[in-house]
Amino acid sequence: MNKLLTTITLLCFSVAANADVWFCETVVQALLDDEGGSVYDTSPDFIIDTDQGFRILTPLVQVYRGSCRQTFGELLIERTPLIFCEWTFGSSLSAEMLIINVGLETFTYTELLGNGGFGKGVSTASGTCTKA
Repeated sequence: MNKLLTTITLLCFSVAANADVWFCETVVQALLDDEGGSVYDTSPDFIIDTDQGFRILTPLVQVYRGSCRQTFGELLIERTPLIFCEWTFGSSLSAEMLIINVGLETFTYTELLGNGGFGKGVSTASGTCTKA
């Protein structure tokens, strides 16, 4: 019984140790909605954990959302390693997607705004990432 518990514990820790954690800083953000459009030069910044999902870097929100997976995208001739994260919330037809280009250490974030109180539209951000 002790061997079984030890094995389960070791497996759990080894899975957790395989997660990649990234800190991503927004360089530019744009918003286009029912009201018009705006461009911002700051916020939001993100933490991405490939096991837990992603979250906006703020002391007020500590909860990860969505799911992330490592994949490859086609960029010109070569296959590019990517981390792809997504989250869809409720019946409001709103969704978030965050993609990290691992080789370039850059990211793109897109939020599709449904009828969640902000009107309909799209918000997007891009910037740089650092692997922890």
